[in-house]
Parts: sequence; structure tokens; C-alpha cells
Amino acid sequence: MSRTLFDISQDLHGLADHLDNLEGDDEAQTEVVIQWFEQLGEERDQKLDNYAALIADIEARAQVRRDEAKRLVDRARIDENKAALLKERLRVFFESHGLKTVETSRYRLTLVQNGGNFRCSLMGL
Repeated sequence: MSRTLFDISQDLHGLADHLDNLEGDDEAQTEVVIQWFEQLGEERDQKLDNYAALIADIEARAQVRRDEAKRLVDRARIDENKAALLKERLRVFFESHGLKTVETSRYRLTLVQNGGNFRCSLMGL
């Protein structure tokens, strides 16, 4: 079972307490504690490395998503501009041919006056 950084941190605190309470100068005991500490330090460093890698991955994904969102907003703006241009051309066509309303199999196209401006209203049947 993989241990969390918090588990490792508690072990480090436990080791520090153990070292503070260590009586005598038994070389074998000290060596075991040092090896245990080094092993725990390596495990901690690996966990921290993985933790930092996770942060880097999430930040990179966020940047990719921001870039994609910007790209999609730009594409939406282009589509909105195209639709506005097509509506304007439709308005000019209606005016030049004296049309008010035309019904097709899918739409009723109506030239309406809105606040003194002309626009084409596309309404599904």
C-alpha cells in the first residue's frame, strides 16, 4: 500500500522524537536509525517528486485548456461575423427586390424595422 506524504511526515516526526529520546551511543542502533531515516527520506523525496509532477501536469493541462478555449472563442467570433455578414447581404437583397417576407420549406425570412435599423429575422416554421 502506498503511503501518503502525511504518513511519511508523521514518520519523520516520530523519528525526530525517537532521536531526541535516544539514550547512550550505541553505534548499531544509531546506524539502523540513520538507514531508516535515509530510506524514509528517499521515499519522501520520491513522493514529493511525484507530487510536483502532478502539479506540473495539471498546470500544463490547464494551459492547454485555456489555449483551446481561446481558440474556440476566436472561432465563435469568426462564425458570428460570417453570420452577420450573410444577414446583411440578405437585408440588401430583400431591400433591392422590395421583399418583406419569404417563406421557405424551413424558414420564414422577414425584413423588420427595429429602432430605425433593418435586420433579417430568421424564424423557424
